[in-house]
Amino acid sequence: MKLRNDRYGRAPGAETWPMARSGVIEPQVELMPPAVRAGAGGVASSALRSPALWMTALVLFGLVLRLVWVLYVGSQPLGGDPSWYYNVATNIARGHGFVADHHTLFDGEPIIRQPTAAWPPAYSYVLAAMWKVVGISVTSSKVLNAVLSGLTIPFVYLLARSIFGKPAGWLAAGVFCVFPNAIAWSSVLFPEELFTFVFVVALWILVDPGALRGARWRAPLAFGLLAGVATLTRGEGAVLLPVAVLFWFARDGWRDSMRPIALAIAGSAVMIMPWTVRNMVVMHAAIPVSTNSGIALRIGHSPQSTGTTEVTNPPEPVDGVPVWEQAYYP
Repeated sequence: MKLRNDRYGRAPGAETWPMARSGVIEPQVELMPPAVRAGAGGVASSALRSPALWMTALVLFGLVLRLVWVLYVGSQPLGGDPSWYYNVATNIARGHGFVADHHTLFDGEPIIRQPTAAWPPAYSYVLAAMWKVVGISVTSSKVLNAVLSGLTIPFVYLLARSIFGKPAGWLAAGVFCVFPNAIAWSSVLFPEELFTFVFVVALWILVDPGALRGARWRAPLAFGLLAGVATLTRGEGAVLLPVAVLFWFARDGWRDSMRPIALAIAGSAVMIMPWTVRNMVVMHAAIPVSTNSGIALRIGHSPQSTGTTEVTNPPEPVDGVPVWEQAYYP
């Protein structure tokens, strides 16, 4: 049987290209992908559902709050701990090393470039490293604090998500974003913002098995390194290792916990031991991190304690060193 062409002269099986009455050929072919046909509205709708976009917006919002605060609030004259951090960081940036210049409270004689281990060293070294690039200034230090606090927000989310799930993660990140203390501490030269950042990242790596991909030894070693940095920032960071040991025991049992515990201890030791050796050589005393623990205990628990950092009728000197100078000596 012979097949006949249709009324347009097309052979049977040919592509369907209907002709309009005007004679113009109109192809029945989809030339645009669905996303393009949906228009900008479809793309925008997809973007608005992106967790990364929302987290970026949250971090930027938190950073703006902190920058507005630190640039609005004055921080001078510096006193107490901020004065010490500023002074030591300045000496480091100028090439004098980890030394302090200060005036005694009792006889007014200045002490110039006194070797010290009064407070942990990490924050002073971070400030000095930044000042090598941007120059010495209080404002740059406050901006650094604000940035560190802002960068903590996504890690608060990751930590809370790992333990309680995504809704709790978003709630925790949102609360930290606008938390008054997290914002207020950005304006003073204290190591709290650096410490909080390192502390939260370390805890996230500890509790989230997928925090670091690759070999299983990476996470406990990274945790140990961060625990060492946290301890060198604030002495309270030393609590991270005991917490990790208890966590691994509870999750993995004592036998399977030995390897991550050993790796974490090794990582922490790598960070802390050089500073301990420095203290033994320079301070001529076995000081693992810093010497301010004694004065903190004395201010908090002596008969002259007031419940603040001030004392009434300062206690008698110990070995000839007044109470407020004891932090500068082993």
